[in-house]
Parts: sequence; C-alpha cells; structure tokens
Amino acid sequence: MAPGVARRGDLMSGASGPAIPVETCVRLFEAARSAESAWNRQPWRFVLGRCADPTFRTLSSALAEDNRVKARTAVALILATVRTTDDAGKRMRGTEYELGLAVGGLTARARAEGLQVRQYGGFDRATVRAALAVPDTHDLVTVVGLRWARPDRVRPAARMSLSDIVFSGRWGSPADLATGKRRSSAESRY
Repeated sequence: MAPGVARRGDLMSGASGPAIPVETCVRLFEAARSAESAWNRQPWRFVLGRCADPTFRTLSSALAEDNRVKARTAVALILATVRTTDDAGKRMRGTEYELGLAVGGLTARARAEGLQVRQYGGFDRATVRAALAVPDTHDLVTVVGLRWARPDRVRPAARMSLSDIVFSGRWGSPADLATGKRRSSAESRY
C-alpha cells in the first residue's frame, strides 16, 4: 500500500495517513546518525513520539497553540536536542550546527519516504524537559513534525535566488554561478 493511503484502523486521531512504520523511522534516524560531526562527538539526541503514543501526546500538548493546530495531521513528532556542554561542564561550540546537519539528513530521508517535514520552535521546553526527563546537558531545540505528503495539496514555496545568497569577492557581490531566478520549490513545502 502506498504511503498516505490508509487502511481501516491505521489512522490515528487527526493523523494524515497511516501510522509511520518502525522501518521508516529506522531509516530516518540512520540518515540523522550519519551526519558529519566534529571529533565524531554526535551531540544530537532525539525523542520520537509516534501518533497517539504518550510521547507524541506530551510533545503535541507542549506546542504553542498555532503550532499545535499545524501539527494536528502529524503522524510523528520528534524532539531534537543537542548536547551543549562537555563532561567538565565547558560549553561545546558548533553543536547546534551539527544538530542541523543531522536534522537535515533526517529531513532529506523523510522526503524520500513520502513525508512532509515541519519544524516547531514554539513549545514549552520546561514542560517537555520535565515530562521526558531530558538532562540539563542538552538544549531542546525544535520539535520536528512528520506527516504523509499529499501531492494534491502541494504548495510550492518561493526561494531566494542564488545571487541573493551566494557571494564572491565581497559581501553582496553575486558569485559567477549565482544566476538563479526566484523559483518555486516543491522541496520546501508542508
């Protein structure tokens, strides 16, 4: 059965398709795990909530109201955290970037699996930290929402041109390769 086509009993309350299979989750997190990391420290940690399980309900209820509405069709919510201090308590630099690489890998894999991805920065971190027992050594960065893509509802997002984001010589001077025009991208939808 194709992703997004539900069988009776597969749909969870509000979800936009069948429950996300464990095998799909494994592929998503393998993609995240393979991200580059300075000194191979792999500072990212994730907490997975699959639709209607207690972790999902905790993450969903902690979302800001607008985000909770947007996440109502999610089949999974993932808390993305990053370790910010080493064993001696010293601040580790660059770990947020490394988490971004891991979430980027997860996002690319999710799209290949037929999922749409949305990140939610608005959530009650104190509530989530307490409910999920996240140690103080980790910052709670974002909640990643996943839902099955619906090709009939694709809304392409306008992207900046390459000349707006790639410079050479000095700031603001477009690189020779930066000739792209503003375009719509089906890759950046949800």
